[in-house]
Amino acid sequence: RILSYLPDLRKKRKNLQYLTQEEVCRIKSVLTDRNPFIVMRDKAIGLLALYTGLRCCDIVGLTLFDIDWKNDRICIRQQKTDAPLEIPLTAIVGNAIYEYLMQERPKNANQEIFLCRSIPHTRLKSGSLTNIAARIMTAAKIRTQAGDRKGFHIFRHHLATSLLGNDV
Repeated sequence: RILSYLPDLRKKRKNLQYLTQEEVCRIKSVLTDRNPFIVMRDKAIGLLALYTGLRCCDIVGLTLFDIDWKNDRICIRQQKTDAPLEIPLTAIVGNAIYEYLMQERPKNANQEIFLCRSIPHTRLKSGSLTNIAARIMTAAKIRTQAGDRKGFHIFRHHLATSLLGNDV
C-alpha cells in the first residue's frame, strides 16, 4: 500500500541532443558570412551564445557597460545564480557586437546592447532568442525536423562538451 503513494520512477533517461561538427561548421558559416536572412544583431547574439555559452537571460541583459573593450572582457552578474562572471571577449564575438552597435543598433537611451528592431526599441526578451536561434538553424539548414532541439541552450551544451573534450 505504501508504494502506491510514491511517484513513479522514470523508466529511462533521455539522451540530450548535441551539435555535430558539420552542424557547428554550418552555423559558423551562417554567422560569419554575408547572409541576407540573418541581421547583424542576430549574428552577434548567435556568436555570443556559440563562443561564450552565456544563458539567454544573460545575453538579453547584457549592457553597454558590461563589455570592457580595452581588456577584451565581458563582466556580468549572472541572472540565474547572481554570481559574478568574467569571460574573455574573442575577436570574432567582439567584432560582431561592434558591427551591430555601429551599423544596425537603433540610437536609443537604453543601456542594453540588444534591442528590438521594431519601434519602440526596447530590450529583447529571453523568448525572442528562441526565434533568433530558429532563424539561424533554418539558414544553416539544420535541425529542421520536429522534436529537434533548436534553442540556444544547445549552443551552451556544445561549448561545455567542447571544453570537456579539450580537458578544460
